[in-house]
Amino acid sequence: MRFVHCSTTGAKNKTSFEIANKLVDSGIDAIELSGGAFDDNAIQKTKQLAGKLKSLLIHNYFPIPKNEFVMNLASENSTILLNSIELAKRGIDLSAEIGARYYAVHSGFLIDPLPNELGSVFTTGKLMNRESCLERFKTSLLLLADYADKKGVKLLFENNVMNKLNYDFHGKDIFLLSQPEEILDFCADVSNRAGLLLDIGHLKVTSMTFGFDISKAVNKLNYYAEGYHLSENGGYADDHDSFRIQEWPHKSLIRNDLDYYTLEFKQYNYQNVSSLIYDFNNWLN
Repeated sequence: MRFVHCSTTGAKNKTSFEIANKLVDSGIDAIELSGGAFDDNAIQKTKQLAGKLKSLLIHNYFPIPKNEFVMNLASENSTILLNSIELAKRGIDLSAEIGARYYAVHSGFLIDPLPNELGSVFTTGKLMNRESCLERFKTSLLLLADYADKKGVKLLFENNVMNKLNYDFHGKDIFLLSQPEEILDFCADVSNRAGLLLDIGHLKVTSMTFGFDISKAVNKLNYYAEGYHLSENGGYADDHDSFRIQEWPHKSLIRNDLDYYTLEFKQYNYQNVSSLIYDFNNWLN
């Protein structure tokens, strides 16, 4: 069954549940929990929230761990890698408990950044070998895919975003699976066990950094897409700006035959969000 979710990704210093409750009060019945502040009662609150909704998904770095770290399923640091795998397993377990069909992880990095560097330039940490990171990420992903399959959950991985600021600082792409050809090769290798969550906002920023045509890239990647993260930006940063589907320039690129769509906006006008979802659903149908 198709659902258009609203993400809680803009929570920042609030918990995801503070954002989620406002969305529920606005009439939203499909939500994706992502990011936010630590909450001691996250498991219980997630289950309670699921009872109020038609669909609830958990995304990547959730439930938020008490001891903050950057999840990196490609890290050569054994502690970070193990913590990342265990956090993903907890997300899969909770997804299974609430009846979610999907759980998605972010693709890895060639560097282990500090938490306060997310969304900005990664200036600390040692650069790792790309081929080794890609192989570690694949190993981690397939391990988690098998774990998820036993729980009745489909594991997806999300394409990364490479902005110009990070490229200029490092002189190379420090993110895995940000550029179309690498994503396509990886999908061909793992698609029988893990699917692609295609983030259009990420792809737009990356296309500006490397100068490829986003329309051609999406048309190729759509073959493997099993879900979408949708937002707008100016092409220089993953701003998670909102949009109206009638005016959105990329709407013709989006398949309407999937059952997983999430709008990832940092700032919600809670009075208008219900009408935005209504318009999006009408367009899909």
